[in-house]
Amino acid sequence: MESLRATPDDVLDTFVQFPMELHLRAADESQIVDTVRRLKRQFYLVNVHFNNWSCNSAFAPLPAQAFQTLWVNRRIGVIDPDARVPAAPSPLNAPDNPAKPECGAK
Repeated sequence: MESLRATPDDVLDTFVQFPMELHLRAADESQIVDTVRRLKRQFYLVNVHFNNWSCNSAFAPLPAQAFQTLWVNRRIGVIDPDARVPAAPSPLNAPDNPAKPECGAK
């Protein structure tokens, strides 16, 4: 996390897409918030999928300790003003553990 926060903006701008998996720990909360704020300056967060191996209500309001994200560089991404927010779940976000329900699923 520290190396990403220390990466210069001009280096981050060389990325078109930036996939990342985050693993939460209580001690990391401020680092993760800082990192997400930093990424939002240059990228759109276009997808979040919670890893159902790590569903855990202790991380509420998030339903899991680990989650995958996809960021798209703002210099190439275009936001659809008519898009549904939040977007409908994508079939590409298959459960990490196919034998378990998704986090928060009823």
